[in-house]
Amino acid sequence: MTEAEEIFMAHRPLFCEVCEDGKMYYDGNGIYHCGSCGAEALDDYGKIRRFLEEHGPDSAVAVARETGVDLGIVSMFLKDGRIEIPNESSMFIKCRRCGCSLRYGRYCRECTVEMAGGLSSAFRADMGERPDPTKNRNRRKGMQYWGV
Repeated sequence: MTEAEEIFMAHRPLFCEVCEDGKMYYDGNGIYHCGSCGAEALDDYGKIRRFLEEHGPDSAVAVARETGVDLGIVSMFLKDGRIEIPNESSMFIKCRRCGCSLRYGRYCRECTVEMAGGLSSAFRADMGERPDPTKNRNRRKGMQYWGV
C-alpha cells in the first residue's frame, strides 16, 4: 500500500458520529453517508474539495488551515493530481527534475517522457522475443533448445 493510500485509509470515517451506530458508506468524491441515519461525513479529500467548490481557489496553506487537513496531505493530493493549482495562481509546485512550475504532479511532461525513454532503453538489452511457432516447423527434434 502506498503512503497516500495509507493516509487515505487512516482518515476516512468508518462509523457515524451522529447516531454513533451506523456504518459509513462511500458515495464518491470524499463523501460518506451513514447507512442508519443518512448523516454525511467527509474524508480529507472531501473536505478539501468542498472548500474549493465553496470558496474558490486558495493557497495550500489556507486550504489546510480552513479545512483542518494537514498541509502535507494537501500537498500529497496536489502531487498525486487529485487537486490542481489554478492557472491564475502566482505559486506552483516545482518539477522534481528540472524545477519548472507545475499545477499538479511531481514531474513535468518533458521530464516524464525523457525518464520513461531512458528506462525503456535500459530494459531493451534484457528484452527477449517470443518464439514464433511457424518458424520451428523445419527444425529437427532436439535442436529447438539451445541452452545458455
